[in-house]
Amino acid sequence: MKAIPGVELAAITSALPTTNTNPSAVGGIAIEGFAIEDRPVESSQDLSAERIRISSDYFKVLQTTLLRGRSFNEGDEDGKPLVAIIDESTARKYWPNQDPVGRRVRFARDRTKPWTTVVGIIKDIKNDGLDIDGVPHIYVSVYQDPSKQVSVALRTSLPATLQEPQIRHEIQSIDPGLPVFNVSSMNDILDRSLASRRFSADLVGGFAGLAVLLASIGIYGLLAYMVGQRSREIGIRMALGARRADILRMFLRKGVALAAVGIVAGVVVSASTASMMASLLYGVRPHDPAVFLIVPLLLLAVAALARACTNRLTYMVGRRAHEIGVPWRWEPRPSTIEKMIVS
Repeated sequence: MKAIPGVELAAITSALPTTNTNPSAVGGIAIEGFAIEDRPVESSQDLSAERIRISSDYFKVLQTTLLRGRSFNEGDEDGKPLVAIIDESTARKYWPNQDPVGRRVRFARDRTKPWTTVVGIIKDIKNDGLDIDGVPHIYVSVYQDPSKQVSVALRTSLPATLQEPQIRHEIQSIDPGLPVFNVSSMNDILDRSLASRRFSADLVGGFAGLAVLLASIGIYGLLAYMVGQRSREIGIRMALGARRADILRMFLRKGVALAAVGIVAGVVVSASTASMMASLLYGVRPHDPAVFLIVPLLLLAVAALARACTNRLTYMVGRRAHEIGVPWRWEPRPSTIEKMIVS
């Protein structure tokens, strides 16, 4: 594979990252029990981890950080002492106060099986999904512990679609009967692993957008109705000399105050229930400051827009008052005011 133009590194694995979302499915990596040397049999009953077979360059392909010890090399082959590499979660869970490097484990707790020595520790790899953490993984050499089904991982700068014919040719030149399928980039694999959650997020986002739209229409309609109900009052105030700017300011102040009370109540309720959405989110906090800032501002702007319709309404009332002989800027004398109040 390294001979293919554009390929920098090549490796073999029994499970690519994010693909083991269903361990019980065909090809899934099931959780296996294992024993740790120098520990009582009783304490080994709850020890389990996912065993993943890889070749020596696998961690280099994924650019995984080696924390302690060493990685696999070409000398870790059949007939040599069995070696394994564990991830941080395994070390943290089963050797919390010890250095796992140099310790020995045995899979299936079968006393007839040889011991496998831990030779290194790596940072966690998201084998079971981007949103799943803490699952223990033990990596073994594919040459010491072969797998019936493997994937080839390549590091390359070229698209997978361009290199698929060459990959297929190289593999089938070894054995024409070997099936080659699902040739795709790591981005495509990540997209497939997130497809169900992305659909859920899009669905929830669509309903949220619809809710904001309905809330905006409701706020606009209610505030506009409240202004319309006070059209007589607006006419009287303008007949008494009030300016349109004063009328607009009065209604804007009241409308924004009412909207602010509702927005504050909504933010409090949303903040207290946002944690219920945590299972649908990845890489986004349930209490996202941007969301809690943009949505209230949007609703406040809608409330201000609804109240701004008083500008049009005061214009219509003022025009009607002018048609019946009441001047725009009429400054009534006290006696006139008294007559209007009496009438």
